[in-house]
Amino acid sequence: MFNHQILIRLLVVSVAYLGAGSFLQGQEWARKMFTEYVHDFKEVNLGEKPEFRFKIKNIYKENITIRSVSSSCGCTIATPTKKVLKMYEEGEILCQFNTPAVGTGFKQATVTVRFDKPFVGECQLTVRGTIVSGGISFSPPQIEFGQVMKGDSFPVKTIKISSSGNPNLRVLDVKSTSGAIKVLSVKETLRRGQLVNYEMKAQLKDSVEQGFAKGDLFVVFEKNQRMRDRANRPILTEKQISFSGNVVAPIQISPKLLNLSDVEVGQSVTKKILLIGTAPFRITDVRSDSEGFDVLADKETKKTHQLEVVFKAAQAIGTQECELTFYTDGNETPAGAMKVIVEIVEAKPEAKPEAKPEAKPEAKPEAKPEAKPEGSGSI
Repeated sequence: MFNHQILIRLLVVSVAYLGAGSFLQGQEWARKMFTEYVHDFKEVNLGEKPEFRFKIKNIYKENITIRSVSSSCGCTIATPTKKVLKMYEEGEILCQFNTPAVGTGFKQATVTVRFDKPFVGECQLTVRGTIVSGGISFSPPQIEFGQVMKGDSFPVKTIKISSSGNPNLRVLDVKSTSGAIKVLSVKETLRRGQLVNYEMKAQLKDSVEQGFAKGDLFVVFEKNQRMRDRANRPILTEKQISFSGNVVAPIQISPKLLNLSDVEVGQSVTKKILLIGTAPFRITDVRSDSEGFDVLADKETKKTHQLEVVFKAAQAIGTQECELTFYTDGNETPAGAMKVIVEIVEAKPEAKPEAKPEAKPEAKPEAKPEAKPEGSGSI
């Protein structure tokens, strides 16, 4: 009886251990798809709702399914931008710091992202910040450039910075998490009583790449020149403001990603793509950084071109990534590029036709004696 109980306990412990190991493996599997796990909003005014987006990328061949996203605190509202991510597809976990719901003070939330396909797993993210009343505010609360054309002069956005309750406040610096934006100027516009106002001008850089540009600016403030910490350094604080913009090329390529899956060695596959311009254009060249591609295009001048991409698989079995680069008339630089993912598999053996039984020769009918005509006979 005693040995039997010990055996049962050992089995329970083994099952629990295996279950915990599987769960930890699932967490690590999910965690690898994120690059950031913590975001600090720093100081946020009561009533504001700043946002942060945790990037997630499917680095696996299987489709990834997000089952749920939950927050441990009402200070943060978290939602996924996509629930299903295909191979190499990117998405975001949008976290909004909901200050009106929780009041002032330090707040922290654990955001749990749960997955159920192809494996069960989860990843935990942390969002925190200090909510204050009557602090520093930005108008508008976010810098939105909208859709801008690559190659054109990008618009300049003006942001008003206001503070109440601290007449000694000064702006010392502006830092950025992205190389896509530049701050043109920051100047003081008002200092009266308890009010201090600044005006900041920002613009996207000419070098910004095509696509959705986003990031954060951090404005560095000194609350009082006379106040120092124990190391005799000025006491500084930062406040974040997000920016976003959609940089589009004069020529749009659809689709942006071409996926060629299960292409057998020696097989050719053909796909149609579109190039759409804001003005009529002519395609002069298409280049590829990988062998096996042939692109069929016309030489006409028009706004919309339909092209055929032909790919013939060589002997290299596996997944390959490459780009097709398009050139148009009047431009030495590329008009755009398309990413291509190719999955080459072994050729299936051809099925041999079944052997048919040999046909037997047909039996010839016996020869009948010729009939004599009537009236004929020997005399």
